[in-house]
Amino acid sequence: MTDTEDTGPNGALDEVLQKLAHVDLDRLTREELKPHDFSGCRRYFDQAAFYSRLLVDVGTRALPAEVVGPLLARASDVQNAWVAADNLRPAAQDDWKVVVSNMPGRLEKLLPQFVREAVAALIVAVGLQAAEIETRTSDLLAQGRVQLEVLTGAAATAKEDREAAGAALAAVRAELQNLTVRRQATTFSKAASGHRIQANLWLALLGAAVAGTLYLAFVNLKATHGAPVGTWINLVQVGGAKLVVLTVLLTVIFTTGRLYRASRHNAVVNDHRANALASFEALVQSADPESRPA
Repeated sequence: MTDTEDTGPNGALDEVLQKLAHVDLDRLTREELKPHDFSGCRRYFDQAAFYSRLLVDVGTRALPAEVVGPLLARASDVQNAWVAADNLRPAAQDDWKVVVSNMPGRLEKLLPQFVREAVAALIVAVGLQAAEIETRTSDLLAQGRVQLEVLTGAAATAKEDREAAGAALAAVRAELQNLTVRRQATTFSKAASGHRIQANLWLALLGAAVAGTLYLAFVNLKATHGAPVGTWINLVQVGGAKLVVLTVLLTVIFTTGRLYRASRHNAVVNDHRANALASFEALVQSADPESRPA
C-alpha cells in the first residue's frame, strides 16, 4: 500500500495537514465578501498553515495513535473552519454576515488547541527520528567493533597481519574524519544558501520600501506645489497623517536594512566555514597516506 492509499488515522492526518499547509489566504478577502470579509481570521489560518507545513516536513506516518487522535481532531476542526470560510457564498446564504463575524472567535478557541497538539506531535516525531538515528549509529558502532576485533585478532598472528590491520584502521579513521568534514561543509553550505536567500528577500523588501518612500515624497511634493494654504487645523491634520506614513516607511527601511545585513553576514560566515572545511579536506587528501592520521 502506498502513502496515498493509506486511509488509516495517520493517512487521514497527513491529508488534512496537506490541505491546511497549502490554504490560499487571499480567499479570505475575496471580492464577493467585501466589505464584510474574513480579514480578521488571516493570522489564525496563517499560523495553522505554518505548523501544518512543519508537521508535513517532519512526517507524521510513524506517530503513535495517542498522538495522532487528538491532533487529527484539532486539525479537522481548523480545516472545517477553513472550508466554511472558503465555501461561504453571500448570494446563497442569508446569515453569511453572522458567519463572518463569528469566525474569529471560533478560531481563537480552536487554534491554541491545534497548536498545543501540533507542538506535542513535533516533539514526538523528532524524538522518533532521533531514536532511529541512534539505533543506526549503534549498529554501525557494533559493526565497527566487530571489524576492529577481527583486525586486532589478525594483527596478533603475524607482523604482516598487524601492519595490514593498522593500515585498515587508519583508513577507516581517515574516511570517518573526511565524512564528518564533508557533512559539516554541506551543512554550512546549505545554511549559507538559506541566509543568502533571506538576504535577497530582505533586500527586495528594502528596495520596495525605499521606492515607496520616494514615490510618496514625489506625490506629496507634486500635490502641495502651488496648492492654496488651508487653515492651521487642516495643515496639522494633513501633516500629521503624512508624518505617520513617512515614519512607518522609514521604520520599515531601517528594520529591513538591519535584517539584510544580518542575513548577509550569516551567509558570508557560513561560506567561509564551508570553504575552510573543503580546504582542510583537500589538504588531507593531498598528504601522504602515512601522515594523514596525524
